[in-house]
Amino acid sequence: MSDPYTLYYLRQAEGRYAGDYRGNTQKGDGLGSFLGGLFRRIFPLLSSGAKAVGKEALSTGIGILKDAITGRSMKESVRERISQAGTNLTTKAANKMESMVGSGYKKRKRRSRTQSRVSAKRRRVTQRRAKSKKSKRRRDIFG
Repeated sequence: MSDPYTLYYLRQAEGRYAGDYRGNTQKGDGLGSFLGGLFRRIFPLLSSGAKAVGKEALSTGIGILKDAITGRSMKESVRERISQAGTNLTTKAANKMESMVGSGYKKRKRRSRTQSRVSAKRRRVTQRRAKSKKSKRRRDIFG
């Protein structure tokens, strides 16, 4: 019964938690957080690419079967259909990349420094006026 793990779990079962055993705690987000964020951004691209490859493989298989039915050589048909599929996929990928290229995020319009200085000056003037009005009221009340 001198085993610290056994004591820890016995005390826990009894409802008396004793802090004899403290495991390592993670500090920071870690590598998993970085990889998760990266995967979240890349996954949509990979899934759309996988769908395109799957559709192209299906149409290639159908084309090979049609060629086999017509009596064409299997070896010749496979070579031709696979080269067609490769060119189709590269053109689709190129079109997708062209459509993705754009102006990016629009920049927010920032106020020029003169505008911000003027508005800050206005704020200071209005605050001064409010203070002077308060002090006038106090003088009127307390005389």
